[in-house]
Amino acid sequence: MGDPNERHDAQDLRDVSDEYAEAMRESALWDQMGKEVQIKIDAWVAQWPEYCRCCGGWGLVKCSQSHGELGREYWSEFCEALPEGVCHRCGYVGMPPWEDEEWETEQGPECSMCWHRAGDDGVPEL
Repeated sequence: MGDPNERHDAQDLRDVSDEYAEAMRESALWDQMGKEVQIKIDAWVAQWPEYCRCCGGWGLVKCSQSHGELGREYWSEFCEALPEGVCHRCGYVGMPPWEDEEWETEQGPECSMCWHRAGDDGVPEL
């Protein structure tokens, strides 16, 4: 009979090998998803070449704050990278200003050129 520790070591190697194989499968899946998203990004950017580079055309920027052990808080704020009245998706100048009730819903005024509202469309994300 062999040393029981040798069998244990062989099982450990199989476990590590299985974990490695699973990690490689996940990596390949992420690579494929990344390629698919990149195709969508390229198509979106070609359609909307004047989009805001700060918010990715969304009109909103994602914000977060850590509260230590209590976790992290997430929210969105209106992107202020472009002058007021400029559409963050198509770059059209002439959008109406935000109304108070729109701040609460994070749905700003609608662009009369591309029908975009803040938060409803932007550069695709993974």
